[in-house]
Amino acid sequence: IGVSPNPFIIGESQFLMIDNICSDSKIKIMTLEGAVVELIDLPYNENRFNWDGRDKGGRFLDSGIYFVVIENEQCGNGITKIAIIK
Repeated sequence: IGVSPNPFIIGESQFLMIDNICSDSKIKIMTLEGAVVELIDLPYNENRFNWDGRDKGGRFLDSGIYFVVIENEQCGNGITKIAIIK
């Protein structure tokens, strides 16, 4: 799983690119405590996603460390950490 830029500075960089993932994956952005703050269904034939740093409610996430979790039945699962600065 690739994420860039890392750290992701909200307002400075427009998007966080999440790449090197299988198409038709689920992408979860999670707090260190395990709460899912964003859930993205990656479309078929896509292997990257540009995320704007907003949660499910449309608010920018607070500064902190988050997990990017990839779930895909065919390719397997993956996890990486990102730092977000607001």
